[in-house]
Amino acid sequence: MSENLDIHLLPKLQWGRLRKIYKENNARISPCSPNIVTHVVAQLPDETIVGSLSLELIPHAGGLWIAEPFRGQGVAVKLYKEIENKVLTQVSNSGYYTFPSNPTAVRVMEKLGLEKMPWEVWRRSY
Repeated sequence: MSENLDIHLLPKLQWGRLRKIYKENNARISPCSPNIVTHVVAQLPDETIVGSLSLELIPHAGGLWIAEPFRGQGVAVKLYKEIENKVLTQVSNSGYYTFPSNPTAVRVMEKLGLEKMPWEVWRRSY
């Protein structure tokens, strides 16, 4: 059955089709802005979409480091705020991700009011 599928990039003008599918299936997230996401779909010959995969080009902030004598003084929050105010407003209107690697960094995320996402992260390196 899967041999009849056409796997291809979904043109941005057809994204309404995916939004409908996401809504009908009570998906937790919906397709993001075409400016930051590319969708690949699996489609039957009658053009029914039976699968999709998204690649999001959303910025992520990381590599946070603060010298020991300056830790606990709000420097991390100030660094994140500067990224948000000076950089992200110019390159992304959808926000960013960050991946805290220790309890202190998690507290910084909480101070910033970031939303904890309900998934784990996996990676492929090339």
